[in-house]
Amino acid sequence: MHPKVEHLEACLQAAPDESRERVDLLNELFWQLWPVEHERAGQLAREAHELANKLGYSRGLAYARANVGLLYYTSADVQKAMTTLLDALQWFEEHGERQGEATANHALAFVYWGFGDFQRGFDAVNKALKIFAELDDCDGKGWALNTLGSFYYDWKDYERSLDCMKKSLGIFRETKNLNGQARSLNGIGSIYHAMGNQKKALAFQNRSLKIQRSIANLYGESKTLNDIGQIYQSLQEFDKALEFHQQSLNLRRQLQYRQGETTNLLDIGNIYIQQKRFDEAIEVITRALELSRQIRAKVKISKAHHALYRIYKTMGKFEKALEHHEKYQTAHEEVFHEDNEQKLENLRAAYQIETSQKEAEIYRLRNVELKTKNAALEQTLRKLNATQAQLIQSSKMAALGRLVAGVAHEINTPTGAIKSASDVIGRVTERAKEILAMPEKWHERKVREEIRALLQALEQNNRVTSQGTGRIERIVQSLRRFSALDGSPFQKIDLHECLDSTLTLVEHEIRNGIRVRKEYNRVPEIFGYPGELNQVFMNLILNGIEALNGSGTLTIRTAAERDRAIVKISDTGKGIPPEKIDLLFEPGFTEKDSRIRMRTGLYTSYSIITKHRGEISVKSEVGRGTTFTISLPTDLHASNHTAS
Repeated sequence: MHPKVEHLEACLQAAPDESRERVDLLNELFWQLWPVEHERAGQLAREAHELANKLGYSRGLAYARANVGLLYYTSADVQKAMTTLLDALQWFEEHGERQGEATANHALAFVYWGFGDFQRGFDAVNKALKIFAELDDCDGKGWALNTLGSFYYDWKDYERSLDCMKKSLGIFRETKNLNGQARSLNGIGSIYHAMGNQKKALAFQNRSLKIQRSIANLYGESKTLNDIGQIYQSLQEFDKALEFHQQSLNLRRQLQYRQGETTNLLDIGNIYIQQKRFDEAIEVITRALELSRQIRAKVKISKAHHALYRIYKTMGKFEKALEHHEKYQTAHEEVFHEDNEQKLENLRAAYQIETSQKEAEIYRLRNVELKTKNAALEQTLRKLNATQAQLIQSSKMAALGRLVAGVAHEINTPTGAIKSASDVIGRVTERAKEILAMPEKWHERKVREEIRALLQALEQNNRVTSQGTGRIERIVQSLRRFSALDGSPFQKIDLHECLDSTLTLVEHEIRNGIRVRKEYNRVPEIFGYPGELNQVFMNLILNGIEALNGSGTLTIRTAAERDRAIVKISDTGKGIPPEKIDLLFEPGFTEKDSRIRMRTGLYTSYSIITKHRGEISVKSEVGRGTTFTISLPTDLHASNHTAS
């Protein structure tokens, strides 16, 4: 038993039956036991809630509600979990109870996760982590880091996930929290398994298993055993995999943990399938199917039917295979529709809960005037956002039009060369046919020289064709990387690849007197929307080319500074007058070629960089040139607000 748990148990025994002290101890002990003994933790939370209510102890009741909310989450009642936890959080915030605020935010992170709202969950656990750190609550910080690592794991950002889990492990070692150590080791093992490093995965899972057994955490032990079985399954060591899955299955039967039992049975059945032990596979998976029906686990019903379909198909029993395939399809569709409906219902409930709480707060403060002003401000903000969206869209269409014109110009040149070469090849071919039809003249010197000239012409035209197609291929690849101004997903981005693609597509704008110099340094990948950033680079590069007016140097520099990626685009052009610098990033009008045009390029660039949590600045000297500097975050936490 962990020393802290032992101490709390002793204090609880000594505390008066109906006292605030007992409520506080019950609430604190809940958090220590919840990851290990769910049933006992549930009893403690319910007793604390009942006693705090009876005593009229609002602080104890708020903590008890937070704990009960977490119990609702584990029993899959996410709507009650949300309501209860938000009520508790509101009390903590109103009374400046920072420990409770951190606890409620940490619990809400799990609930948002269950909703599928990863961004809110991510924000909640980060808020909890910050408060735990301020309070110097080491165990709280360790658990928050463990949860944060799980979010990164779900996003497949294994490096950051590993970093969080290792920090969590270090904290739990300092506090001698064995349960925390076991959880962190298990998490690290799962990350290495996902990364394909099975040797390290096994080492960490075995260390986790040793601790789970030393503290008699049967739930944790059963999970770790199952995880080890999956590692051996990846290594194709099926006998060892079966051994660990069977141990996990025995424990889960002992705990009457039926969800886990069906998982083990399906894993064992899949191993039997790979070993072609079909009769044993059918027996085990049929048992998993029966159990899944009893607990109404539709996802596992679907998996069981699919496994039986595979077996019977392999055995050539097509009637049976068809029967299970039809049942699999039915179950799969039910799961898909129910899952979507449940997510929509959960999100709708979360919205209603949050809305009602905000409305209640407005009425509680009796500030109708403020509410009216807020509505007016929101309406103004909506109009401003709509105007901004129209301006950005106009800029995108202008950039797209210029891009299409440039690509057409760039492709025309090699296309013309290929067409000309094709014509020459046709004429060479016709002449070669004529010579082949006159074998009596092949020995003549004049004919041999003509054949040699024809071959040289073919060789030369082959080079022209090859160069032309290579040029077109490079343009198309650059266009593919540059394109999808609206559609590219939030993803990792190589800034050098974006810059090179943009340069390729604006080459037709670069005249002979302009020199382009690239000074690329080592820059980490960032997170964002590549199509939008390409639009920014295109705007700035074209501005620089126009400023050079046919002569000078355009320099593109990249660098890394702490947690930022830096891109500088400089020209040696005419520069910008000081009085125009402050208005540079605002939409306005410009006169060019005797026509007045809307100027939105730099305004759009500013909006896109701001959306990416970045900064854009400009330095210019009349007669010497201009430098635009873009600074973008390399940290996923900072960038991820962009995705939301």
